[in-house]
Amino acid sequence: MQKFQLSLFYNLQAVIEMSSFYRKYHLIFQCLSLSKFPDKNHGVGRTGYSRHAMLKAFIIKHIEQIKSVPRLIEFLDSHPILTHRCGFEMGALRWTGLSRPFYVNI
Repeated sequence: MQKFQLSLFYNLQAVIEMSSFYRKYHLIFQCLSLSKFPDKNHGVGRTGYSRHAMLKAFIIKHIEQIKSVPRLIEFLDSHPILTHRCGFEMGALRWTGLSRPFYVNI
């Protein structure tokens, strides 16, 4: 799988300023204080995705009224700038990382 740096293809600040859709999520994520919420699972099991990124993805799921995690992944795949703002790497989203155990740990 090829990886590329998104910043070569768009100016993030310009996209946020020009689009109310992205501006909405930028402002929501800017207001989140995730300092007390551990980002990675250290010492037990697999590290997996960033918990901060998953929490932001589930906020998007709620706001956009997306009914399932596979649909959320499709939505994020179709909005790469939003995926990047959540904190996921491009092309890294899979069903296995966004699963039920995350709900239990929140």
